[in-house]
Amino acid sequence: MLEVKADIGGVECNVLFKRKVNILKGDSGTGKSWLFSLLQSYFVANGISYYFVNYLTKSEPEVIITQAKKVQYLLLDNADLYLNSDTIGELLQCDATCIVATRLIKLLDIKKMGFYQVIYKDEALFVSEVNH
Repeated sequence: MLEVKADIGGVECNVLFKRKVNILKGDSGTGKSWLFSLLQSYFVANGISYYFVNYLTKSEPEVIITQAKKVQYLLLDNADLYLNSDTIGELLQCDATCIVATRLIKLLDIKKMGFYQVIYKDEALFVSEVNH
């Protein structure tokens, strides 16, 4: 689980992720990558361990799993470029809470995950749980 209620860089951030693996849904430009940026700032400022992967820093699945065993939070942006269903299954066994932005919902065991959309309104960013 991850709950953040804080002003981060002038943006009121109010997010609650309830599951071990949390999927961010939404089209390009809806704030998913921005949310990851705000969360990274929050984690650094509060000494919270995390590992971040995106299309620029792509990691092999083995590296992602290894890191997930070392950190509290795993942030996976553009995960459809490097993640597969086997890796998702292994992430469910790790202690880290995972927040994943991906378009490949069909690869996921949806019963074990939470699905969210990012909403930015009136200088506040929050997530809302949605149906898969």
